[in-house]
Amino acid sequence: AGVTPNPFNDVVVEETPIGSSNGILQLETANGNYTALTAKYSYLNSGNAGAIAAINFARSSRMPSSSDDKGLNFVAYAKDAVSWVHYKQVNGNANVPSNVIGNRLSMASLTAIWKGQIAGWEQLPGATPGSAGSQWVINNPGAHAPIYVFSAQEGSGTQSTWKGALGPDPSGAVSTSFYSNCFNTSGLVLGGATFSNAASQCDGPIDVFENQTSSISGANALTSLPTNLKDPNYPGDQAGCSAGQTTCTPTGASAAVYGLGAGATNTAGVYTLTAGSKPAACTNWYLGCTNSGSTWTLTVPTAGAVMSRLIFFYSSGLWHHQCQADSAQGNTAATCANGVWDQAVQNSLGHTIFDIGAIGNGGGITGGAVQPSGCSPSVHTLDTTPCLPTQMSTLNGDFPVTRLLFNVYSNGSQSGAMPASSPATLTYMSETGFLCSPNTANEIDPQTGANYLSEIQNTILGAGFYPLSAGAPDGKVNQTPIDEGAVGNYASSIVSTGAYAPFLARGAYFTGSDPTGFCSVSTTDSSGATP
Repeated sequence: AGVTPNPFNDVVVEETPIGSSNGILQLETANGNYTALTAKYSYLNSGNAGAIAAINFARSSRMPSSSDDKGLNFVAYAKDAVSWVHYKQVNGNANVPSNVIGNRLSMASLTAIWKGQIAGWEQLPGATPGSAGSQWVINNPGAHAPIYVFSAQEGSGTQSTWKGALGPDPSGAVSTSFYSNCFNTSGLVLGGATFSNAASQCDGPIDVFENQTSSISGANALTSLPTNLKDPNYPGDQAGCSAGQTTCTPTGASAAVYGLGAGATNTAGVYTLTAGSKPAACTNWYLGCTNSGSTWTLTVPTAGAVMSRLIFFYSSGLWHHQCQADSAQGNTAATCANGVWDQAVQNSLGHTIFDIGAIGNGGGITGGAVQPSGCSPSVHTLDTTPCLPTQMSTLNGDFPVTRLLFNVYSNGSQSGAMPASSPATLTYMSETGFLCSPNTANEIDPQTGANYLSEIQNTILGAGFYPLSAGAPDGKVNQTPIDEGAVGNYASSIVSTGAYAPFLARGAYFTGSDPTGFCSVSTTDSSGATP
C-alpha cells in the first residue's frame, strides 16, 4: 500500500566533511566558489581547490545562522541534547572533586566555569572540600582543585549548541572576560567578577575533537594540557633546562618566572626548592607545593589528577549510544539513562566511570528522584531524571540545552551560487522525502515485514537520538505526523515535473509549501534564519 519508497533504486553517497558548519560551508561552495573553504583550510589552495567535492546535502547539528548563505533548507529529523561530562571514578577512586558536588551544575555555574570565573571545584555551590575523605587534594595538598576546562573545535555543531546555551564562546581565545585554565594564580581572585592577573597567565579552554573521549582519557588527558599547565617554570626553563634533560638547575632569568630560587633543581620535570619559609613559587603556581622541612617541591599534574578534575561537553545522543555500545561492562539503556557510563579499564589508570552531568537550579537529581526545583519551569513527574537529557526531557523541551539534527540542502533559489539538490537526494532527505514522509507508515520492508517508519525511528533511537513525532508533549515517540512548517522554496517545487515529481508530492500529506510528516523545516531564504 502507498507510494513505492524508492522505485529508482537510488543510493545517496556524499563526500566528507558533511558535518555541521564545515559541511554547510562545503555545500555553499558546490558551484565552484572555493574561497571560503580555502581560507578555512590551509592545505587547500587555488591549485587543488577543485578537489573539494560538490555535495547535494550536508548533515548538521546546529540551527540555521544569519551567516549562512541564502537558499538553504534545514530539515530537522531528530532531537538531541547537550550536557557537561566528567569522570565520576578514576583508578577505582569514586571520591573525585567533580563527583563531590552531586553531579549537578546550574547553567550559571557552567557559564562561569568556561569563562574562568569559577576556576576550582571547591568554589561550586554545595562543594565541601574540607569534608572527611573528600579528595580535592588528589596530587595536590592545597585547598584548590583546579577545573581543567575542555572545549570542542570551532565548526563543531556541539560546540555551537553549547556556545548558544552559555553565551560565551567555549572555544574562545583568552580575553578580558575569559580566564579559564590559569597557571599563575598570583593576584587571581578565584570566583570573582574581575581579575587582576594578565591574560598571559591563562590558556583558555583546551580544544579537542568533539564528542570523543580519547583526548581526555588515560595518559592522553595529561598530554592534552598546554605546557603552561604542566611545567611550573615554562617558558623560562627553556634557557636553563634543555628539552628532554632529566636533571638541571635553572639559573638567572630562567629561574625567575614563578619565583624559583637560584638553587632550584629540576628532576624529570619536578622542581625542588630549598628555603626556610614557603617560596613565592609555591604561592604563584596553581598547584602549589609539598614540603618536607626546608625542601619544597612544586606539584605537577598527573593523568589521574587531570581526569579527576576535567570538564567537557557532549552530545547526549552520542554519549548514550556509546555508553550502551559498551555493553561488556554491564551498561544498558537503563543504566545509561541515569547518566553513568562504566568504562571499567578503558584506560591505563584502571577502573573508570564517565558521567554525563545533570543541570538544575538548586535542585537536580538525587538517587533518581525528581527534586522540587527541577531543571526548568516544567517538571514532569513521569520522568524520574528530568535534569538529565532523557527522551522525555529532551522531546518536551524540559532539558535546558537541546538541539535538532538536520539534513541541509540547496533549495535552488540561489542557483547562481548553489545548484539545487538532485532529485534522488530530495526523495531521500527533504521535508517530503523518505525520512520524513508519513507514507512510510504504510510501506512494508519486504525483508523484515515491518513498516519503514518504525525502522527509521528505531535507527534514530539506536543512535541515541529521538525522532520527531506528535509524541513530543508527553515525551514519547509515536507514529503520528506533525505539521512540518511552511517554506517558500520547497522540495517538490524543485522537481515539479518528471519521474521524481510524484514521490516528492507525497499525496494527501502535502499541501502547497506546508507538508505534514516527521520532520521540521526551516530556511535561510528570509533576512534571517526562520527555524
